[in-house]
Amino acid sequence: MLDLVFDTSILRSDPRRSKADFLALIRLAKSGKIKLHIPYFVKQEFVTYLFSEYYDEHLTAIDKSLSKLKKHLPDELSNRLLDLEKQYTEVKNAIVDYPEKDFIEWAQSAEAVIHPIANNHGIEVANAYFGGIPPFREKKKREDFPDAFIWQTIHDLSNVFDKLYAIINDKGLRSACETKENIILFNTLEDFLASDVCKSLLAESSLAEEVSVLLNIIPLLDTELEEAVIEQIPDVIYGEEVESNWIPEDNNTATCVGIENIDSVEIDTANPLYYGNGQIVIQFKMSVQSRLNYAIFKSDYYLLDEARAERISTSPLNKHYDEAEEVYPLEISGKISLEMPLSILKEKKLSEEDRESILDGMVIEVDKIEVSDNAWEL
Repeated sequence: MLDLVFDTSILRSDPRRSKADFLALIRLAKSGKIKLHIPYFVKQEFVTYLFSEYYDEHLTAIDKSLSKLKKHLPDELSNRLLDLEKQYTEVKNAIVDYPEKDFIEWAQSAEAVIHPIANNHGIEVANAYFGGIPPFREKKKREDFPDAFIWQTIHDLSNVFDKLYAIINDKGLRSACETKENIILFNTLEDFLASDVCKSLLAESSLAEEVSVLLNIIPLLDTELEEAVIEQIPDVIYGEEVESNWIPEDNNTATCVGIENIDSVEIDTANPLYYGNGQIVIQFKMSVQSRLNYAIFKSDYYLLDEARAERISTSPLNKHYDEAEEVYPLEISGKISLEMPLSILKEKKLSEEDRESILDGMVIEVDKIEVSDNAWEL
């Protein structure tokens, strides 16, 4: 059994923990092949992130709206609204508790261990804080406190196990992990699942030959997979947020609202990954011209050069901002997830009916959307 720990960024990459990578990880955990170790600070950072990202703003807006509404209502209607408020308060409390409750239930289902802060961690973190010791990037850098507590848990685990596998994306935390020879590091969950040590865990030993045959069949689906990606990608990326310094919005973010053209598609059918239980994952990359929507400060728009301004269509949003739409070249990378019934594995063949069924059930996941470096060389 492998012992695995990860930082908060791994959870943020898939907040619902419902994509192919996490599903494969949970299968490994439930089968006893991997033991998940979750530092207290990883859990707390994640559940507070979920609440602030998806719930807090909307609940606050409802509270403010109800408060303002009552000021302009007669007593009869205001009293009726109070009854509704009582019901809302119950729901609100359940929503506030939901992120942590859901995460704990998820961790329990995976038989993961959530490690509390140990008594000695405070003094160790304080010493690192004043000494500028990793994961602190410099002396007295307060932003690194959460990573410092996470590191203490990882350090303790590395002293217990001969080998500790760690998925760490944070640079400061990674530099601390690199001081321990028995910590085997990976940047992403995808990297971990694609590693040789994990491939052997994912492949069912009783189906090793069948899986090998099936993976050799995947390149035969190259054309169908490309067509499916081209057809589905507009819906997949609709509403996705893109961040780039090229975007003249206050936070340099915009929302995908459509695709004008697809320039290229690369489906890596030569290197499919088997995630267990009949699940095949295939990487893809593509370049597209996509319409992005964002809000632009009116004066910022007038400061743009003429060629740039002509690219942007605007309409009034409010007194100070316009709603803008502009076409950007985007680089998209992601995964295609295929479910292969185990009956197909055992038969070692793929009928026409099987092909259609598998392609109908394929799921496209986007890992990254970036604005091309050559954005203005169009």
